[in-house]
Amino acid sequence: MKDHMIARKLHRNREEILRFCEQHKRVHLFGTGYAASQMLQYLREEDMTVADAVVSENREQDFWNGIPVYNLAECRFNEEDGIILGVGFALQEKIQNALEEYGINSAHIYAQRIYGFNPNPKPMEVGVLPVQETVGQGYFAECQELNAIGSRYNTDKSSAHHNYLNKYEFFIRHWKNEPITILELGVFKGGSIKTWESYFEKAQIYGVDIDEACKCYESDRSKIIIQDLSNEDELAKLAELHPQIIVDDASHIWSHQIKAIFQLFPKMSTGGVFVMEDLGTCFSGFRALGEYRDSCVTTYEFLSAVSEVVTSGEYLETANVKKEIYLLRDEIEMMAQQIEMISFMHGSCIMIKK
Repeated sequence: MKDHMIARKLHRNREEILRFCEQHKRVHLFGTGYAASQMLQYLREEDMTVADAVVSENREQDFWNGIPVYNLAECRFNEEDGIILGVGFALQEKIQNALEEYGINSAHIYAQRIYGFNPNPKPMEVGVLPVQETVGQGYFAECQELNAIGSRYNTDKSSAHHNYLNKYEFFIRHWKNEPITILELGVFKGGSIKTWESYFEKAQIYGVDIDEACKCYESDRSKIIIQDLSNEDELAKLAELHPQIIVDDASHIWSHQIKAIFQLFPKMSTGGVFVMEDLGTCFSGFRALGEYRDSCVTTYEFLSAVSEVVTSGEYLETANVKKEIYLLRDEIEMMAQQIEMISFMHGSCIMIKK
């Protein structure tokens, strides 16, 4: 593993997946969709070689993500080969039956249990406390300019949706008239990119998204980068921008969020503000569905451990923490040493760089 990577410590079901790979001379990946792409990334982070991608029929491409693609009928499997099902959970039984009918023993088929849900899910209906409306009142009442702009551009950060912006303004307003760099992960419909442009008139803004269509939101001061934020090497390149403000509003997938914190925060300028949005995916409304649950720890668990070290000024207390957090203690303590302040609010966490 490269020294800068945290991915392996986050991987779920790591031991059984590695055991399956090590038991087979060649590993094939069934599928070329979302689940397959995430599984391929996982295996590459483990330095595992994937021979090829296999599809049932109607092969539309010869290569995919750097590996050849074959129809099932074109493949020649032997007793030393293994196949990982990189398809959604609803399709796994059907695909496994088809492979067994093709003559492949079930012992050589691994049905992964991490990537298989809708990548754009809706939350479950759960019992939650009502959020009190605080627009124009309370401690952050004086911070209304950013929210007014955000409302105009219909960003979901505004008071019409998540109501984040008056809190954000409190922490970032001293950068308002400075020639800073802003990095936003996740562009979506471009509302927040326009919000930052309007509020920070001297800023250079970089928006990052996996969707090529987001390029339409580029302007003289805003550049859109098409990039996979699950890849730590790609995150490391973004870190070289040395931004003063980072807002992570991308996939909300746990491992993606933790990788972004680990890669980007250390390269921020002193006084820089890192906002991790939508921590709600760490709790029951989303967690029970599993769409974001690709990591052995939640982003909230990771940040809570960081906040413990920031607050105590001591090494992480390991007596009562889960094993997976204990394995991340070096990364947690490294992060904590760089944080001037860490603060949680409804849905988000804000960290300020020393």
